[in-house]
Amino acid sequence: MNFLNRFGKFVSAFTLMLIFFYQSAHAQVQTARPGVSMIANSGGFYEYLPEGYSATGSTTYPLIIMMHGQGELGDGSATKLSMVLRNGVPYLINAGRFPTSFTSNGQTFKFIVITPQFKQWPTAADIGGIISYCQSHYKIDASRVYLTGFSMGGGTLWNAISDPTVAPKIAAAVVFAGATYPSQAKANVIADNNIGVWAVHNDRDGTVSPTYTLNWINYIRTRKPTAPVKKSIFSSTSHNCWVAVYPDGYKEDGINIYQFMLMFKKGSTVPVLPTNKPPVANAGVSKSVTLPTSSVTLSGSGTDLDNGISSYTWSKVSGPAAIISAVTKASTSITGLTSGSYVFR
Repeated sequence: MNFLNRFGKFVSAFTLMLIFFYQSAHAQVQTARPGVSMIANSGGFYEYLPEGYSATGSTTYPLIIMMHGQGELGDGSATKLSMVLRNGVPYLINAGRFPTSFTSNGQTFKFIVITPQFKQWPTAADIGGIISYCQSHYKIDASRVYLTGFSMGGGTLWNAISDPTVAPKIAAAVVFAGATYPSQAKANVIADNNIGVWAVHNDRDGTVSPTYTLNWINYIRTRKPTAPVKKSIFSSTSHNCWVAVYPDGYKEDGINIYQFMLMFKKGSTVPVLPTNKPPVANAGVSKSVTLPTSSVTLSGSGTDLDNGISSYTWSKVSGPAAIISAVTKASTSITGLTSGSYVFR
């Protein structure tokens, strides 16, 4: 009996070891490359290679270059490089939350993800240099080079995809609160190169004005009304518009940002994106008051992912006379109520 117990424990321990080995062998690996300079403005980077990657194989992979914000600037050393794991794709990979593959148009893709740490605000030429480095050191599908970044990194992204020498290399980009002022001339470069762009911003961002994103998209569409670009404007005072969107579970029109990028391939037919969606207004819950109380507060709200809410308007649909105190505010008080039923829009 004692022998059987010891044997059972041995089998259990061996099984656990096998399970642990299997999980380790198939876990996502994001490798730090401190002190390795792809360009002069970057002293190190993180490298994520997909499962099954072979440096000597014939398979090529789509590339995502992730660009961090100003708070993650550093020299790329072993003590500074991990700062870039705070947000975005490298954060998800580090947390084990980045899918090993994505499906787009019936095909399965696995990404190479490169996250450089910049010493100072990078230029479009810096991004061009990183693309060249990646193409010479990894098995990159040159027709599927994608950029994403937030705040400073988003501004860098706008500069890169609007640069005549870099834009032809980029298939698509996802930019969050990009901190670069737009111009029609720059937007023309993006439109002329048919770069797919998904731009995200919060409507009351106090750090980077949402007008940056709105005007970038407007200028691109001025150049080419059918340009494959879209914007998502969330109702928030926060600068951080990326934390909820980088995870693959966030979807619009049935796809996440990674599937959006994979829709685009240099040299292929440019996809047509869904048209503008109308805003949705919510007047709030029905309320009852009892005289002599003759006032009530109505709290409305609105959502418009395409453009954000520009204004509100309250009106009385039916009922006795009443006064709407703040016609153009989301919330308003109604005064002068008398006995009867009211409907407000």
